[in-house]
Amino acid sequence: MGEALSRAIDVIVETELAVGGAGAAVAVFLGGELVHHRGYGLANVELGVPVEADTVFPICSISKPITAVLVMMLAEEGLLDLDAPVRRYLPTFDAAHDAITLRHLLTHTSGLKNYNAGERFLRHEGRLALPSAERLAFLLSQPTEFASGERYAYCNTGYVLLGFVIESVTGRRFHEVLRESVFEPCGMGQSLLLDEHTIIPKRASGYELGKRGLQNAWYQALTWRGGAGGIASTVGDLIRWTEALETGRLIGAESRAEMLRPVTLNDGSTFDYGLGWGTGAYQGQGAYLHTGGGFGYSGELLRFPDAGATVVLLTNLYRFPFHQVGMAIARQVLGLPEPVSRPQPLSEARAYAGLYRSADGVEFELHAAEGGVVGLVYCGDHLFHGRDDVEMVYRFSEPGPAGFRTVHVNGPLFPPFPYHRAA
Repeated sequence: MGEALSRAIDVIVETELAVGGAGAAVAVFLGGELVHHRGYGLANVELGVPVEADTVFPICSISKPITAVLVMMLAEEGLLDLDAPVRRYLPTFDAAHDAITLRHLLTHTSGLKNYNAGERFLRHEGRLALPSAERLAFLLSQPTEFASGERYAYCNTGYVLLGFVIESVTGRRFHEVLRESVFEPCGMGQSLLLDEHTIIPKRASGYELGKRGLQNAWYQALTWRGGAGGIASTVGDLIRWTEALETGRLIGAESRAEMLRPVTLNDGSTFDYGLGWGTGAYQGQGAYLHTGGGFGYSGELLRFPDAGATVVLLTNLYRFPFHQVGMAIARQVLGLPEPVSRPQPLSEARAYAGLYRSADGVEFELHAAEGGVVGLVYCGDHLFHGRDDVEMVYRFSEPGPAGFRTVHVNGPLFPPFPYHRAA
């Protein structure tokens, strides 16, 4: 299986890299062995430097589960209480936010506004390497958009704040705690928390695709990313960390199980994100994962514990189809079938076309054409997948005279979001 699997992975990755010229690295751990560990494309396009298996990439939001595990380690030591108000550890937090706990930060249910979502931040504050105190003050000033625990809304603010919480209870800098408590014990010799000045051997340059093709990525000051997205690592180091988590060298079995339990919201419903991990199942295989992307980089870490399999993909191209590629690799590793599809006549496709809107006001519009719905591929039984991302699934229900009233949209490991016909 080894060489055949590696050849199949090579084809999957190289097909996507042919477009942009940037690079990627992939590691696959299966049955207690590293069965695939390779680099592809270029780490630096201008200098023609190739990606190697040990090339270092900023891992963006794959930093979140690492931060979350460190929080759990400190909770096991009695230094943190997940259900305590954040203000216990960061006293300058507004007293009006006392309902927000560490657990809310970990599960993206705090209601805090995402600090880096606005255009002003991207063009002003985010490009400045501000002192730590100023960054913390900016984060603590973010308003709330809903009551804590009311719903899941992905939020970088919470995870950067967790880095400051860790500093508060340990009396040490976040990067020091990461190095001494995580990286060194796990043998992650090429992993570190990014800053503006450190020279990092074998670090890949970051790229994005613009109107004129490949270009250098938009700049953001590295110190802003912290526990939300500030770690750099290699695919091999992430395998080492995942195996340390799996074998109980970082946290106990009870803490690990708690991390992988879907969050329960105020109304009693659940969402398939735990403490720093997306959780769920894929074609009958239990799984947990995290993705990451931004400012020239993207990637995915997938773990299938029942199969003893881990897939890590890191790239230096923002908006590289990392999830589509990662899941294609996972299907090869696990021997799972490929998605099926069939053409659909225009007359049939019209029933699915229209404007759809979520309860939060997010909209998307679908158009019918000969052969099917534009951008989607029909699989039968009112089920579609994305043409450019087979892991995005669209299931239509409630047919009516104007067409289907509802479509549930979800990825392979997350619950479906309902959208209803708007017109």
